[in-house]
Amino acid sequence: TDTIPAGQYGINSSNLKTANIVRMTLQNLFKKDLSKNSIDAYSKRFIFFEYDLNDDGKKEILVGLTGPYFCGSGGCTQYILDNQGVVLSKFTVADYPVVIDTEKSFGWKNLFIQSGGKNRMVKFDGKKYPSNPSLQPELKVTPGDGLPRALDFTNEPYAWFKF
Repeated sequence: TDTIPAGQYGINSSNLKTANIVRMTLQNLFKKDLSKNSIDAYSKRFIFFEYDLNDDGKKEILVGLTGPYFCGSGGCTQYILDNQGVVLSKFTVADYPVVIDTEKSFGWKNLFIQSGGKNRMVKFDGKKYPSNPSLQPELKVTPGDGLPRALDFTNEPYAWFKF
């Protein structure tokens, strides 16, 4: 059903090997609900964006979910996985896009995430990012235009994958 030519997708958001890693992770995370058919077909879709958040030479995978199972009035569920599919952080009540800052906390780039219609900054605490961006202080400024925007499917062509 996709009408966007394959060459139009960004390299950081369309790698089939990465899509398969994400698919396997999501199938494992939601194995119980998938077996009960609790997740509707629309919610079984995801997008991703690969980016090295900690400058270790390996790209982490930011994963965005959609549909009524994963989204509510304040936002949706998102994950950050390592390049093997291990969950590093989970966000709830998170909207799109995720803007990646140049500033770091504990060696990991800070992230700007909209939550409840307000921009919030989430900082790595040495182990993970905080799971609920809506509990972080509201930013009084909009993140700069020169920063990478991940999971920005409303403004850029993203391939939606199924799990």
